[in-house]
Amino acid sequence: MTYLFDHKIPFFIRIKDNSLANFGTSKKSLKDFFTHLNTDESRHLYNMLDDPRGGRR
Repeated sequence: MTYLFDHKIPFFIRIKDNSLANFGTSKKSLKDFFTHLNTDESRHLYNMLDDPRGGRR
């Protein structure tokens, strides 16, 4: 992923529906962020992934 970040190449990551993300002081299923979308819709989540070089994106 470092290469993609460094070269500003957009990418998509598939996530299992039972994965959890920090949400405030608790954890929330990532599935909850996407279940309301129709097949042709998308949603972008920002600041959820750490930059592989050690910083935050």
